[in-house]
Amino acid sequence: MGKKIWIVNHYAMPPYLAGGTRHFDLSKELVKKGFDVTIFASSFHYQKLNDFKNYKTKEYFQQEKIDGVNFVWFKTSNYKVNNWKRFVNMISFTKQFTKYVKKEKYDKPFTIIGSSVHLIAVYGAYKASKKLQSRFFMEVRDLWPQTLIDMGMSKFHPVVVVFSFLEKFLYKKAQKIITLLPKSGEYIENLGVSKSKIYWLPNGVDLSRYSLNEDINLYKKDDNFTVVYTGVIGKANRLDLAIEAAQILSDRGIDDISFKIVGEGQERNRLLELVKNKRLKNIDFVGSVPKQEISQILNNANALFFALDDSPVFKYGISSNKLFDYLASKKPIIFSCKAGNDPVKESGAGISIPPNQPDMVVEAILKIKSLSPSQLEIMAESGYKFVEENHGMSVLGEKFKEILLD
Repeated sequence: MGKKIWIVNHYAMPPYLAGGTRHFDLSKELVKKGFDVTIFASSFHYQKLNDFKNYKTKEYFQQEKIDGVNFVWFKTSNYKVNNWKRFVNMISFTKQFTKYVKKEKYDKPFTIIGSSVHLIAVYGAYKASKKLQSRFFMEVRDLWPQTLIDMGMSKFHPVVVVFSFLEKFLYKKAQKIITLLPKSGEYIENLGVSKSKIYWLPNGVDLSRYSLNEDINLYKKDDNFTVVYTGVIGKANRLDLAIEAAQILSDRGIDDISFKIVGEGQERNRLLELVKNKRLKNIDFVGSVPKQEISQILNNANALFFALDDSPVFKYGISSNKLFDYLASKKPIIFSCKAGNDPVKESGAGISIPPNQPDMVVEAILKIKSLSPSQLEIMAESGYKFVEENHGMSVLGEKFKEILLD
């Protein structure tokens, strides 16, 4: 009783593709504890901008089971650039989920969790909970619309106005609110929400993916000292900083250090053109890789790069999947960010610097390159211990179970 859970997350991904596997990893832990979990998501890949499922003519969803976790994939409208068509895609997902709730046969869930980023999907989860008389929980992965405002959108923009109304409405209706950011509870409380129904459940990492057998590593290690970034290539990820640092290294005649950027995203083509125009030979862009192979990419790196633009929204903290993958890989991290928390500094797993400072990125790389094996080992073990104790999926899965059964 009470162990049938639906998670509505437009952008959930399976482990055989690139992208966020938070809900798959958490659900796999819940399944071990006797829960029956179904994740509802779109099969339109938000990084590659194509559909990874083939649908028959009248088919609008497909089902799949991975390691005991049920997935329902919806066919949604596509888009090639981040414009109004992305908003149509959001509406399309929620319409397909609503259609499924009305038309298909299933066992009713005890709890439905609606997960942002966008609030239209969360509203769909709320409507389904009303129809099915299920508990409604809301998960807040990003603070929309505050993030949009902090990125430059006017608070009077129609999209912001609509999302502001939805945000307050859904916070009020949710029986529990799960937030990923360590300090976002302050923001939510300021909207009149009781602290008693706010729970912090950050992102984490499946540490079993880091039990590597180097003999079967699919990726060749570079000869150079390699600084690696993995993840979405978007505006907020500030990868211009890596190009600026690569330019400085090139100008100094340092030719044994290079960058590798692994992933897809809206900024990729622009950055590729920038590298081409600067004629840089020390930075390489490769495509995305399945989540289950990320550990092998990181294992071949000498240092890892994490950057975010300087934005007020990060005062509530960050909870980035890639950062916990980095910590689990036992590689030193360069953390260029101003946020309400700093896992790299807290764990001692690398060097933290202010955002948007390419000279400081270069100096951090040179510092890490100069460290002795014993110094690197101390960083490695400190980072791994931190992520194991605070962000390992077994730990987070237990916390998730307690939230669901409380």
